[in-house]
Amino acid sequence: MNKNGIIVVGANSKIFKIFISKYYQKNNDYFLYSRSDPKLKFTYVFYKWSLNQTLNLNQIKNYKKLKILIFVHDWKKYNEQFHLSRFKKLIINIKKIEKKLKIEKKIYFSSFSSNKNSYNFYGKIKNKIEKKFYINNYKIVRISLITGSKKFFHYLKMKENSKKKIIVIPHSEEKFQIININDLCNKINKILHDKSKNKIYNLGSKKRFSLKELIIKFSKKQKHIFIEINLNLVLIITRILSKFKLIDYRTYDSLKGLKRQIYYKDLY
Repeated sequence: MNKNGIIVVGANSKIFKIFISKYYQKNNDYFLYSRSDPKLKFTYVFYKWSLNQTLNLNQIKNYKKLKILIFVHDWKKYNEQFHLSRFKKLIINIKKIEKKLKIEKKIYFSSFSSNKNSYNFYGKIKNKIEKKFYINNYKIVRISLITGSKKFFHYLKMKENSKKKIIVIPHSEEKFQIININDLCNKINKILHDKSKNKIYNLGSKKRFSLKELIIKFSKKQKHIFIEINLNLVLIITRILSKFKLIDYRTYDSLKGLKRQIYYKDLY
């Protein structure tokens, strides 16, 4: 068989959908796993799948080159044991696959938020999951804050705020590294074909930006009036709102991330 096999776990990932629209290759057969069909505009094999299930391999045989891309993350669960047990099961499942098929490359897509000392759940759990993949010989791709596409929540909110004259934001001294979606897709494509022995790829900018600086950066207006509210007060309010299900808990957890950001100097 001359074609290469690409297994994508978490195929409804916004990153994957944008990437594959730019870098789809006809010499690859794609096997996509997610809760629902991503409905992409090319031929692929889709398997309905969630974190507690094994990967169906009925049509994946005799590929000389097989790659596995792991994008999956369950945003609805904020329970550490849930994530660790489910991802452990996924890793064990893939180990069984490796006994039958040759896997050329395994990649887990993580985040710059990944850190054991992160203030929010997302950063802590990403770090623990990342370590599990790392010790099992996966390449780790950490992605900074994505810009250039309104499909990503944080960039969308910054663009919406940049149109306002008076902007209310939480006060935070932390700064973010960023990456444009086109640059991100280009780098992912390079990593897929990279023959180096790199284990970790940090994809982001050398320069860091505060929340205020980011809004100004993506604004066509030259002047804004910023009203900055104490972050701890914002967290108390959003925690109460999330407790009564008036806002998504994800909003509260995301704001907690403003309390600490990690700066990566070793960039790909």
